[in-house]
Amino acid sequence: SSSRVSKLVAQFERQWNNEHQITQTVEPIEVVEFLKRRAVNQPQPVAEDFWAAWWADAKNGIEPCAPVEGHVLHCRPRRLAIPIGLDWHKAPYAHQAEAIDCLEAAGGSGILAVATGGGKTRIAMIAVTRLQDRELQSMLVVVLVPSIPLANQWVKDIREFGIMPYLLSGENRTARETMLTEASACLQGSKATVVLIVSNQLFTGDDDIRKYVERHGEYCKTVLIGDEVHNLGAPSFLKNLPEAFQSRIGLSATPIRQFDPDGTDNLFGYFMAGGNASQPVFTYTLEQAIKDGCLVPYRYWVHPIMFTGEEMDKYEELTDKICRAGYKPDDDGRMNATAMIDSLLRERRALIEQAENKIAKLRSLLVRTGPANIRRTLVYASAKPVKAPHAGRQIDHVTGLLGDLGVRSHQFTSVETTAGDAQKLLEMFGRGDYQVLTAMKVLDEGIDVPQTNVAYLLASSTVQREWVQRRGRILRRAEGKTVADLHDFLVVPPDITSANGRRLLNSEYRRVLEFGGVSLNEYDSGGAVEIVNALQNGTWRAQ
Repeated sequence: SSSRVSKLVAQFERQWNNEHQITQTVEPIEVVEFLKRRAVNQPQPVAEDFWAAWWADAKNGIEPCAPVEGHVLHCRPRRLAIPIGLDWHKAPYAHQAEAIDCLEAAGGSGILAVATGGGKTRIAMIAVTRLQDRELQSMLVVVLVPSIPLANQWVKDIREFGIMPYLLSGENRTARETMLTEASACLQGSKATVVLIVSNQLFTGDDDIRKYVERHGEYCKTVLIGDEVHNLGAPSFLKNLPEAFQSRIGLSATPIRQFDPDGTDNLFGYFMAGGNASQPVFTYTLEQAIKDGCLVPYRYWVHPIMFTGEEMDKYEELTDKICRAGYKPDDDGRMNATAMIDSLLRERRALIEQAENKIAKLRSLLVRTGPANIRRTLVYASAKPVKAPHAGRQIDHVTGLLGDLGVRSHQFTSVETTAGDAQKLLEMFGRGDYQVLTAMKVLDEGIDVPQTNVAYLLASSTVQREWVQRRGRILRRAEGKTVADLHDFLVVPPDITSANGRRLLNSEYRRVLEFGGVSLNEYDSGGAVEIVNALQNGTWRAQ
């Protein structure tokens, strides 16, 4: 009838003019460009995407309701596939192909020491996909991660390879059992690959998951991926090694466990069985990553700040106790230290990390920048317990300072990640809703915040791994980002010529020289070399 035709014409006109409520009309060239971008940057759709779209339409009255919301009634498709358009043989990521060649030459097991931004996750997933394609049986992959935010990131990355992994951490026992039952059904069918993502804590504490791997290892290829693998050198993992994994891939920018040679040897021995158990199968440094363009270059700004007299007195008191306990006072590590010495070393380091004048210096730097101009900035504060002469957590002092200056900020600590707010906070930070994120340790490992281009390191321990991780957080590539700025706070004793004064400075120099050695402004005025030379020559003067 004419009325029906009129309705159809009106509907077509609304859509053509982009006036429809739940659809969008774009030019053909825009569709082409979108598909080009999506092929590289977006995950391939999986079964869960289909069900989510169905329910979205059902709620809008377009489709009838699916049987059970949020649940797939049949086994999920289970075959990994390297994403279309992923150029892992070409610059700036040609090292990824080299890493995979080295891993395969080592029999499919080994530790990869790849700098932050070098694509550790991608390397592991390509290697596992290639292994899957050579296998004549199903494959069970277990990814171990140190934190839930990092686990969520792995979910996103694995989806790009065409399947939805099972994230066991964060779920109750009943939910985990349901997931594992469904995964078993997939593995017992035609050749399939199932990926489980589990936190280190859950894996070491839940015998059911470990026994699950052992049972399925009888008829499946079993693969372990240990992300931030240095964490697995801890006694909690090493005392009960899961031997059921036939292939083992360890990932870390810094796999060596500083001050723990036994843990390092045992870790390498487990992940590199049958190979060279003392060196990674492949190494890709931060300097190489910057040179290749995987990371942006950075400027390194050293800000010497003076220890107060009370702080120096406490430092000398702790050093004297360390000496009387029979420990070398210049060794700020913890190798072969007793529990008492370890406690004293931590307290002495906390004293340096929480030096009172750091907050005042941070204020002057932020005021110089201008609160309105502050954006995409991280501030790392000390995570160590607070003791006299200090009072109050350093991160809370920073939060108060930022509030006084009118800077929009939010703390990013274990409180936020436990509450499930991590992803939301990172998204708000990326949009500019928050100018600054303040953190203690949560952002150290693996979590992507590529928009960040400024970081203030109020606190750095003597653990080199922490330096590398934190530096890597601000060097990730992002649209429009060409350089990053890293601000470090070097503690200076009141008397730089005294034995304890030199001892304090030497503990700080190691980090400054490490950071400065790869920076753009190493030899510039105000750069690392000039500051260190002035302190060593006795020509530095407090400003």
